[in-house]
Amino acid sequence: MTLRELLNRLRSEPNRRVRRGLKNPHSYRGHYEDIAFELGGEMYIEDIIKLVAGSIGETYEGWKGGFFEMSSYSKVYVAEVGEVGDELGPILFRFLMEDQVGKAVNGVSVASEVGVGIGFASPPNAVRSGSDA
Repeated sequence: MTLRELLNRLRSEPNRRVRRGLKNPHSYRGHYEDIAFELGGEMYIEDIIKLVAGSIGETYEGWKGGFFEMSSYSKVYVAEVGEVGDELGPILFRFLMEDQVGKAVNGVSVASEVGVGIGFASPPNAVRSGSDA
């Protein structure tokens, strides 16, 4: 997903509050010409829009040097500074936009869609080691 695509998706519900926002834009370690954001805490989508829009045209220093200007076509990653992370795509985007664990936009939970993957809970029929089930 590019910065432009991210902005277009975010603009549909600017007044909604999400549990996981974005913060600290920086040059992505994996591809310095791309941008990464760290995961943030609760925030309004309107504030995420301001952060993302403000990163377009900004210049960030690459991990090993050099300066890279971000455009609306820069790919977006979620990663801590200096770390490799994940490219922001549809599933990760919906995970970020969930209001609360297990409750998602339009009634579809990413945790339920990808199994339990994101590490929130065990599947309903799971047998945990050490249990007598």
